[in-house]
Amino acid sequence: MVSGTGGLIVVDKPLQDGSHAVALYNSTDTDAHIATTAEQAGLPAAASYHLTDLWSKQTSETAAEIAATVPAHGTTLYRVEALS
Repeated sequence: MVSGTGGLIVVDKPLQDGSHAVALYNSTDTDAHIATTAEQAGLPAAASYHLTDLWSKQTSETAAEIAATVPAHGTTLYRVEALS
């Protein structure tokens, strides 16, 4: 577990191909913005990171922050890859 405060939980799992699965879980009764950094999630230093939302299949890039507004009792799950 990367962090877990006030019912907002961030979990990271390194994957075999070098990417990471990062889950943002909201156990509260209201929508919440949950954020972590690539460094906190254990990703290697990189100029940017490619994020794939594993539910919607939408992709984005970030310099360091991995974040989403997560519905009450919901989870956002990203596959995160370091880009050079």
